[in-house]
Amino acid sequence: GHTAGHACYEIRSGGESLVHLSDMVHHHQLMFEDVGWTIALDHDHEVAIASRRRLFRRIAASRARAFAFHIPWPGLGTVVPKGEHYAWVPERWSWGS
Repeated sequence: GHTAGHACYEIRSGGESLVHLSDMVHHHQLMFEDVGWTIALDHDHEVAIASRRRLFRRIAASRARAFAFHIPWPGLGTVVPKGEHYAWVPERWSWGS
């Protein structure tokens, strides 16, 4: 996240997990396609980049579902490797069947 002490949470049930990305990601394309992107609110840009890289690597390897505030509704999806970077793959979602 952009402030020291921010936390990301992983919720597990059975063999499934859901990772809350908190403020690690502020754009659904830019920050996955280039983990080096930062925002002015990042207090320590190098720590933010290293944290994002570490978290994305772990989520992509485990194939965990993820969600975040700053990603288009419903903010659920997966992180997949894309060369040296990553991509956000949103989940399909609807109110009905």
